Amino acid sequence: MNDKLVYGPGAYSSSELQDLIAKLIAEAGEDSELRQEVERYGVDPSQLSPDSISVRQDRANLDPVTASLIIAFAAKPVKDVWTYVFLPRLRRRWGRTVVGEEKKADG
Repeated sequence: MNDKLVYGPGAYSSSELQDLIAKLIAEAGEDSELRQEVERYGVDPSQLSPDSISVRQDRANLDPVTASLIIAFAAKPVKDVWTYVFLPRLRRRWGRTVVGEEKKADG
């Protein structure tokens, strides 16, 4: 997984966020509206798995309160699904602070 985004800490831990993403992935196979949104970005919802989007805490900072979250994607289209479909849904459903703000890459 080479494609990744980094976010500041939010209200949910990396494992909790991973569980919420797994719920959305499951819903993408059942909810026709969500399925269409995912397909709009060239991703077949039946090909998504919890491994398609992985969340981990930045190991450079071991303090879970201030550590960044690194979200990695199996492919560029999955990154688009995260950015334009899953992240907005997560924030609507579980609050804007479900994950912190995206951090820009250095350089």
